[in-house]
Amino acid sequence: MKKKQPGFTKSTHVKFFATVQVCIIFAIILIIAHSFHSFYTIEQKYNIKSQELMFSIVGLAILLIVMIFLCVMNIRVNYDARKYTNFLEENTQGLEHQIIDQWNMLNDKNHDLLSMQESVIEGMATIIEYRDVNTGMHVQKTKRYVQMLTNYLFEHKLHTDEVDERFISIIGNAAAMHDIGKIAISDRILNKPGKFTDEEFEIMKNHTVLGAGIVRQIFEHRIDDDMLRMCIDVVQYHHEKWNGSGYPFGLEGTDIPLSARIMAIADVFDACVSRRVYKDKIPVEEVFEIIKKDAGTHFDPELASIFISMKDDVVSYLDEMNKLAEKKTRESKNTQSSSRISEI
Repeated sequence: MKKKQPGFTKSTHVKFFATVQVCIIFAIILIIAHSFHSFYTIEQKYNIKSQELMFSIVGLAILLIVMIFLCVMNIRVNYDARKYTNFLEENTQGLEHQIIDQWNMLNDKNHDLLSMQESVIEGMATIIEYRDVNTGMHVQKTKRYVQMLTNYLFEHKLHTDEVDERFISIIGNAAAMHDIGKIAISDRILNKPGKFTDEEFEIMKNHTVLGAGIVRQIFEHRIDDDMLRMCIDVVQYHHEKWNGSGYPFGLEGTDIPLSARIMAIADVFDACVSRRVYKDKIPVEEVFEIIKKDAGTHFDPELASIFISMKDDVVSYLDEMNKLAEKKTRESKNTQSSSRISEI
């Protein structure tokens, strides 16, 4: 409820008006009393009856009666008004509390729904990583790189027509879905240790379109439209290139959705700095040089420049994740060794 501001309020106005009315009534009573006294004095002293004075007194008496009536009616109306005002204020407070409670309940349900959506998306991304032995924590790392780039855009007020708090809140989940189409690619191709043949590469390229179809089939009408659209954009267009030489549609420049242009940098960077069954890691410094060289051909030049400027933060996070991966590997080996000893 809003606090009442000091000043000439409605209540003060009502009291002031009633006081003025009472003063007027008392003034009329005094005038009538004085008139009666004057009439009596003139009549006694001069033995003359003044009709004009009598008419004045009668008129004042009538005026007094009217003023008393108006005063009583005004007090009655003000009393009823205050009564109904208090009633409305009490009910308004009750309604406000009900609205606040309903709003909080809706917010809680919306938060629960968003949490459930995120859990489903994270679960599907985990399934992809289990199927693709090459990707080790790829989803988690690319999601972080995407968020780092997006936060930079937001903090520096770049692409304000798209990048807002809502954009930031959903792009991480969209990034986790970027390779969901690989579910539809056979293990023979997906986990091939060597280079793809032309035919195999054409099949692998289909994971973008297939992934967009999977997202539509699973999430349409089940998640909000903004998240659905961004998930489809990231999944379908993250292999497009700035110069139009990418796939699946050969889009170029700003025809490629911003979310997909951000994803492209994160995806290529992590693929390069990570070991695969068909290649070794590329040194981080060399990967940044690759991104710099391919800015304006493969990557959005503005986003590439921003990512390079964030080099220290990116390398720090990468080192942290590499240490975590090494720890998990050691724990896994220890578990396997313990299991073998127990079987002897």
